[in-house]
Amino acid sequence: MVIALAGSASITLAQAQVQARVRVTAEQATIWRTGFSTPATVVRRGEELDVVARSGSWYEVTLQPSGVVGSPTGFIAVSQVELISGQPPNRPLPARANPTAPPPPPRVAEPAIGVRAFGSLGYEFFNAHDSFAAVFGHGGGLLFGGGAEVRVHDIFVQGSVEYFHRTGQRVFELNGNAFGLGIDDAVTITPFAVTVGYRFHGHSVNPYFGGGAGIIHYTETSDFADAGENVDMNVTSYHVLGGVQWRAANGWLGTGCEVQYTHAPDAFSGGVADAFGEHNLGGIEVRVKIEVGR
Repeated sequence: MVIALAGSASITLAQAQVQARVRVTAEQATIWRTGFSTPATVVRRGEELDVVARSGSWYEVTLQPSGVVGSPTGFIAVSQVELISGQPPNRPLPARANPTAPPPPPRVAEPAIGVRAFGSLGYEFFNAHDSFAAVFGHGGGLLFGGGAEVRVHDIFVQGSVEYFHRTGQRVFELNGNAFGLGIDDAVTITPFAVTVGYRFHGHSVNPYFGGGAGIIHYTETSDFADAGENVDMNVTSYHVLGGVQWRAANGWLGTGCEVQYTHAPDAFSGGVADAFGEHNLGGIEVRVKIEVGR
């Protein structure tokens, strides 16, 4: 009987320390140990926690269910939870536990090996700027694309395909000048590329770089063209790229912004290409990507 009463008193004492209850509103939040030097655990949206006190912009919460004698406590940011019952008392943070800034966000957990699919939208400033401007009125254009990526730790290998199509007018060159003929001239560019790269895995923002090679399929057709004037060719290309990736807290969705330089020498000859001295089919492309997968 005495043992039972003692146990009941201990439970009552531990429960009396719990002053309020909160619910996690962030996708995932870190509970920090006293001193804010190491995390105690990570909790996810919807989890409920027992609060024993509030210290400025931090709640002190129990790390074990209430009713356990000597339950350890940790600190979670007030901005990452909502109060659902009670009102915790205010008290200062323990000694050596006065963070001057919120702790860094937790790393997005990723498996050692992952597969991702992506879609992309880019704008390329062609190396043959004057030649394209003579045909289309400007020396760049939009490319739509997509692909897939296999990742092993921080190294990735990806394959991609993009598509550019635009109709301008045929031109002829005379004494270094290009003159439009008013005849439709349709150009389609389809780059296929393989890239090997390295991604610096940090928190939710991850810079990366890479390089590789590919093939650019180029076609050009126009009305009233003589035999042999239409073009259908494949050009070998080489590229380097760099960018920044943002990953959602759940690790499944991501966006990226990257810049790629492509070198495709000796693609053009004759006509306006010779007039402007532009024989490279590559260029600088600024690209936005949407990713799905781990």
